Amino acid sequence: MPRLADGSLPHFLATESYDRWRPTQRNESNVHWVQELAAQGGLDTWWMDANWFRNAGGLRVGNWRLPLSLVEDTHAFPHGVRALFDNARKFTAVDGKPMRALMWTEPERVSANSWIHHRYSELLFQPDDPTETTVMDLGNRQAMRYIIEWVSAAIAKYKLDVWRVDFNAR
Repeated sequence: MPRLADGSLPHFLATESYDRWRPTQRNESNVHWVQELAAQGGLDTWWMDANWFRNAGGLRVGNWRLPLSLVEDTHAFPHGVRALFDNARKFTAVDGKPMRALMWTEPERVSANSWIHHRYSELLFQPDDPTETTVMDLGNRQAMRYIIEWVSAAIAKYKLDVWRVDFNAR
C-alpha cells in the first residue's frame, strides 16, 4: 500500500459531478459551486464523472479523439475541461494541499455510431447486434496504442491526479 511521506496511509474523499445531472444543469457555474461545496465539506478530490464530453443522444462513449478539444463539451464548458480542474485546485484540501483532480473515462467502450465505431471498426469486437455498445480489442496493438495515446494526452492536458476507468460493457 502506498504511503505518504510521514508514513501514514493516504485518505481519499471525492465528490462526483454531472453523471446524472440534467443537461441544463451542466455548466461551469454549477461545477464551481460543487467544487466549493466539496472543499467546505472537507473533501480532497474533485471528481469529474461522465458527461464531460460531447455526446449526441445519451451517453455516447467512443468519441475519444485527439486533440482532446474535439471531445470536450464546449457548450456546457466554454472555457474547456482543463479550466474546471484548474478551478478545483484553487481550493485547499484538508491536508493543506490543492484539491486533487479525478476524471472518469471509459476508453475501451464504444457506442454504435460513435466516431471510433465508424473510423476504427476493425479494432473493435463485433457484437451480435450492431446497435449494441462494444469494446476495443485491446489485444490488438493498434487499438492498445490508440488508447494509451488518448489516456496519456488526457492525463497530461488536465494534469490529473487520479484517472478512473470503468468497464461497463456487457
